[in-house]
Amino acid sequence: MRCHMSVLALVVVCLGLGGRFLQAQEAQAEIVPRFEESSCNYSTPAGVDVTCGYIVVPEDHSNPEGETIRLALAILHSTSDTPAPDPIISLTGGPGGSTLEYLPFTFRQNYRAFLETRDFIMFDQRGVGLSEPSLNCPDLLERNYQDAARLRSAQEAAQDDTASILDCQQTLIDSGEDLTVYTTAQNAADVADIRLALGYEEWNLFGVSYGTKLALTTIRDFPEGIRSVMLDSVYPLQANLYTERAANQQRAFDLLFDSCAADSACAEAYPHLEKAFYDLINRLNDSPVPIETTHTDYGFRFNTYVTGEMIASTVFGDLYVKNIIPTIPAFIDRLVHGDESELSFLAQNFYDRSIGLTEGMYYSIQCGEELRFADEQAAVDSAESLNPALRDAFSATTSSLFDLCASWRGYPADRRENESVQSTITTLVLSGEFDPITPPSWGQLAADDLENSFFYTFPSVGHGAIRTDSCAQSIALQFIENPTLEPNADCISEIEPPPFELP
Repeated sequence: MRCHMSVLALVVVCLGLGGRFLQAQEAQAEIVPRFEESSCNYSTPAGVDVTCGYIVVPEDHSNPEGETIRLALAILHSTSDTPAPDPIISLTGGPGGSTLEYLPFTFRQNYRAFLETRDFIMFDQRGVGLSEPSLNCPDLLERNYQDAARLRSAQEAAQDDTASILDCQQTLIDSGEDLTVYTTAQNAADVADIRLALGYEEWNLFGVSYGTKLALTTIRDFPEGIRSVMLDSVYPLQANLYTERAANQQRAFDLLFDSCAADSACAEAYPHLEKAFYDLINRLNDSPVPIETTHTDYGFRFNTYVTGEMIASTVFGDLYVKNIIPTIPAFIDRLVHGDESELSFLAQNFYDRSIGLTEGMYYSIQCGEELRFADEQAAVDSAESLNPALRDAFSATTSSLFDLCASWRGYPADRRENESVQSTITTLVLSGEFDPITPPSWGQLAADDLENSFFYTFPSVGHGAIRTDSCAQSIALQFIENPTLEPNADCISEIEPPPFELP
């Protein structure tokens, strides 16, 4: 018998189906983790097809039914018609380094080669950049420039910085943020959830600097679905930044001066470079140079004093970048001979150090996971490994940092967050010879505990080997295609010493 349905009955049935459909939509919206696609409301690299969105994850992974947060994410699609099914996920450094706001810059030119075979995923870690909520301290930049006009000792400057950062902490707490959930372990749980939300069976981790610590924590806690790992400029869990930083900095400075002395042209052009550098620092610390200038990006005028600490900080930062390392002796020589043409930009860079760094995330992790396991007196005493010209500023900032962390309300990490990570996952470990912050010895330290690892150190390279060096890039590309096969690393022997700039 044919069934005849009245209009009223049809409406009732449709409403019932519609209700179930809406319920299904609502249920889908409650799934955690999940990916929510959105428009790219920031600049993207030219010529790259990008999908943007957010990954919704638990705010506290120990309470998966509780509040959620949103991680801003971008998928940079492969140029291949048949890309490999296992993408690369990039784990940025810092901690607290912003990625997506500066995507055309953070997606380095050398990374484009990865797109020839697979997708490349970049995201802002919890609390960072465009992720929601953000633990950024936007007022710090203004306060940096306000304080810059005062002639201060290194100790006074460090105390001012501490006060500003603790004011930011209070603002974050007053706005309802729980700083105890911003840890590397929670970060690693986010990484695992991103893979699930995007539906990948396998993928490859690529960590740089703090991102290597995050990668190591992820393979410790969530090894499932990880095909391979690339660790570039390694920050092992068992290393302590604050008791080893002075020695690491001095090693890189010594290497710079020894390399110039070993280069006949550099040695002839700058015969007493090392002594001239430390004499310059002492002179400017004793008698800072007053300048008045205009910020090149924001256009405001500011006054400040250029100190020896600023010079040392600038050279420390320059050692990160392979292409800048050859220019450092000439830069020092110009300053020694009274050339003040670069002082304005030097001072601006010094005070702009908060740009691109989410301070709330940085201090939550560093206070809870590093300073917690460091002895303050040992950290202060480590200044003895520095040249005397560098010691006062180092000791002042170190003591101030311990004071700051005593008042920081983050999560006190478990001892395991400072213990080495063992793994059988195939891993590529890369270090730069000149790296002033994560030295090659740290790369070896991590590799020793990774059973299936390949470790390489690159001459003339600073921090972040793959992004700056073609040989490191070549080795990484070989590795990602076949992680179980040892790459051909012959190109390392062909890397020339730094081609130092001459007058």
